Amino acid sequence: MTIIRQGLLVALSELGLEDWIPVPEALSSPEIMKEVGCTEVDPDEAVVRALSHLVEGGEVRVYRGRALSAQPAPVSTDEGLKLLKDPHWRRWGREENEERLFFANAKAAEGWGEDA
Repeated sequence: MTIIRQGLLVALSELGLEDWIPVPEALSSPEIMKEVGCTEVDPDEAVVRALSHLVEGGEVRVYRGRALSAQPAPVSTDEGLKLLKDPHWRRWGREENEERLFFANAKAAEGWGEDA
């Protein structure tokens, strides 16, 4: 059984309180990396495990969209979990407006974009 640090779960959930966060941003965030801890062999995997745990628990939602679009589209829980496992979505791409994977705190994001 893999242990996920509570501080990492809280930090990821809080990071997504105010906006849709690109997954690569979370992987490079000093606050998130501090919570990963130095004992992790693969910090990216630790973050993805924690995000997946939050998605499965309904605390975080996953979205997919263009970097410069006003609002990314939500994906299903199953699709979000599948996409999080794909290393392609963990890296910044070369194109400014490429498609990206985002996440947000589920409760905070409930009303986002309704006025758009």
